[in-house]
Amino acid sequence: MSAILFISDLHLRVDAVARTDLFFNFLKEHACNAKALYILGDLFSAWIGHDIQSAWQHCVLSALQQLSKSGISVYFMPGNRDFLLNPRLIQCYDCHWLDDPTLIDLFGKPTLLTHGDSLCTLDKRYHYFRRIARHPLIRHLFLKLPTRTRQKIAAILLRTSDRSETSFPKLDPKFDVVMTDVLHYLEKNPAELLIHGHTHQPCIHLFRHHLRWIKRVVLSDWGDQAQALVYPPDHRMILTHMNRNKQIK
Repeated sequence: MSAILFISDLHLRVDAVARTDLFFNFLKEHACNAKALYILGDLFSAWIGHDIQSAWQHCVLSALQQLSKSGISVYFMPGNRDFLLNPRLIQCYDCHWLDDPTLIDLFGKPTLLTHGDSLCTLDKRYHYFRRIARHPLIRHLFLKLPTRTRQKIAAILLRTSDRSETSFPKLDPKFDVVMTDVLHYLEKNPAELLIHGHTHQPCIHLFRHHLRWIKRVVLSDWGDQAQALVYPPDHRMILTHMNRNKQIK
């Protein structure tokens, strides 16, 4: 039986041509051999409404649709940058929508999936913005704005995010998950494995909770290489970098 792949934080954008090509190569060379592909948020650097979906965004989603039609199950969970994507659009491209968080059975192991931003509660400024931006009324009003207005707002937010990451690297504890929140998630969703992205600090953590050993896997963001968690049926998972023609553990 084939392995299942997990990826997140690709931050694809039309001017990041090399990264987009890397994504297409990843689907063609690696994901095509998997049992399923899970995308845990931030596939796109920004999404400002399906009514102004660009030809480039359609091309990205069509590539996922082609993978799905080949027999590979594709799952998508929204992140903090593309939370305005909606289930109806994702399903139109033959992909499965995942709420955040979602509990799945991963080859017999109860596994909790989340993008991860909801666990970084020390970042007070972001969580204040998150509460406002995701309020149903605010979302509705934003999507009613003219196209150019939404594009300007998105550009401002992206510049602010880029400056913030430069001034306060992701290694700052402020941007990492808070373990009390992790444990709260696990109380509500009993699992032996937690997989998330967002923090850009790829690692496999092991900790003990209620006499059980639990693993927390942090997915990497994408840069010059494709990054993925490869999870085979024997549970011998690896975080890996993938090039076009080779795989590096």
